[in-house]
Amino acid sequence: MTDIQSHYLEIQGLRLHTLCAGDADNPVVLFLHGFPEASFAWDPYLQTLSDHFCVYAFDLPGYNDSDALATPQEYQIPSLLEILARFIEHIGRGKPIYLVAHDWGGALAWPLAAFYPQLIARLLILNAPHPAGFTRALRDNPRQRQQSAYIHQLVAADMPDILVASDFALLREMLFEGRLDKGFSDAQQQRYLDSWRKPGRVQGMLQYYHQMPQMPPAENDPNLHYYLEQMRIPSLRVQVPTLVLWGMQDKAFVPEVLDTLEDWVAEVDVMRVNNASHWIHHEQPDIVIEQIRRFFSP
Repeated sequence: MTDIQSHYLEIQGLRLHTLCAGDADNPVVLFLHGFPEASFAWDPYLQTLSDHFCVYAFDLPGYNDSDALATPQEYQIPSLLEILARFIEHIGRGKPIYLVAHDWGGALAWPLAAFYPQLIARLLILNAPHPAGFTRALRDNPRQRQQSAYIHQLVAADMPDILVASDFALLREMLFEGRLDKGFSDAQQQRYLDSWRKPGRVQGMLQYYHQMPQMPPAENDPNLHYYLEQMRIPSLRVQVPTLVLWGMQDKAFVPEVLDTLEDWVAEVDVMRVNNASHWIHHEQPDIVIEQIRRFFSP
């Protein structure tokens, strides 16, 4: 089995916990995790793909073993993109990399590809809608607003205390029970619990939601009509060649978020996977790995 190395990279004064495997001379692939995961979610990918790639994954700021950011405002998208860009410059050694991103990792990868296209050779997205498609769905689709209602739970002032007091019942339900195959072993579940229990991790992880550019309006809000009128579709144009793999049983996003994706992404293919949910990278790793090899082949 390929040895995965664990170390820290210092980027803009932050210690970012990083996993890597493979020959440094091979093309670089970076994996970005989402909520409520961590870099180790990608362990099977690092082990499998290190034969032809130099593969990296790291804990996003505020997650697991990476430093938290100093202020809530630093979790806003522009600040996070600057950190990601500097990280990629470091591991890419002057060359663009291949990027794989899921959930919140994908929410960052879309604008990263738009604003720093010189850093990314190709982009592979796993169940993370383009910001324009997501905003449009929130504005026009009541079902998307209902499916995004959990975000209001996560940004409640007492949510950190609730999560700790319940031993992270909401996160356990979201991740462990959310998989179609319920496939996490006891050891894997314990690894996630250990990462969530680390001091300050809950607050850091939740800041990503607190600092969202546009908070999803609540379907039962008496001012809903006003909020919907105020929503603006972001004009985020991506020129990087992109592949989207989408688990069609995703309970967080309606499939309509994929409609007219080509309006915002110049070169994009979408592969819909029926027997997969939001956690496609866990449920269908063979499909994801096959597509990574195909899409990132020199």
